[in-house]
Amino acid sequence: MKKYIGNCSDAFDWDQIIQKFDEKQVSHKKYEEGSTASKEIDDAWAESKESVDFFTYHTGEAYDPDLDKRFGEWIGCEPYMAWFSKMGTGKSCGQHEDKEIAERIESEGKNMNDFVRYHVHVTEPCMGGVLIIEKDCYHMEDKGSVWEWSTPDALHLGVNAGHKTKVLYHFVGKKK
Repeated sequence: MKKYIGNCSDAFDWDQIIQKFDEKQVSHKKYEEGSTASKEIDDAWAESKESVDFFTYHTGEAYDPDLDKRFGEWIGCEPYMAWFSKMGTGKSCGQHEDKEIAERIESEGKNMNDFVRYHVHVTEPCMGGVLIIEKDCYHMEDKGSVWEWSTPDALHLGVNAGHKTKVLYHFVGKKK
């Protein structure tokens, strides 16, 4: 179920932040067999693997980790993991879970229930830029709008059929 937190545009200059991305420190994601939630999804995406294409920018590599600290203060959580995702026109990110979140939390002997995930719509709304988390669809959301996820590793996908690049900020934090 969708949980709107608020709009953080007054606290963060998202345009300035994403303009400073270090393009040398980007993770380019393309279709990888076995990276989705099931063989059925893998098989379907294998038919159009050229459309699966997006980029991630990680804290401390592509942008200043101070942003995560400031966002954590804004939202009321201790920063644990954060990144930006960027998807160009005509591209997508197939249905998947971010398994590395659960794996990292479990490997450190921590409890997933102590963590929460949020996403921020960093770019201006554009028809066709869509994020789906489980049964909830996020489309034409205001720049700076912040939404809480049901779990940090919830099943999700993204599609950009719009005419502008779509950028999201993802934040996983430890509840205070």
